[in-house]
Amino acid sequence: MAAPFDVEAVTELLPHVDLISMNEVEAATFEDRLGRSVESADLPDVLVTRGAEGAIYHSRSEGAISEPAVKVEKVVDTTCAGDTYFGFFVSALARDMSIGEAMTLASAAAALSVTRAGASASIPTMDEVQRAMGGQQ
Repeated sequence: MAAPFDVEAVTELLPHVDLISMNEVEAATFEDRLGRSVESADLPDVLVTRGAEGAIYHSRSEGAISEPAVKVEKVVDTTCAGDTYFGFFVSALARDMSIGEAMTLASAAAALSVTRAGASASIPTMDEVQRAMGGQQ
């Protein structure tokens, strides 16, 4: 994940990474620097989180995959939502879940995290996420 976001540092690392994760503001900054959109640039796979609008995964092999955000009635703190999303996303990929399944799990985890105050204290456990999803993985 490119945080804190530094366009030059990310650009230098591109030949050495398979996946870049950034939020929509970071993606816009990166696109301005590249002079083109993330999906049209010669980049590794890119995950762009968009807060309440969900996320988009730009895959070199599968194109764009979108996942809506899980709606939350009362948002308490969004401090760790992106980190929670990315952590659950890569954890799901490591367990051989598809990109779409990983995005669904990550969206549920991020939704739970914004209902709690704090950074690391807001990150739910896998059991909590699975219960919130009705037992789905």
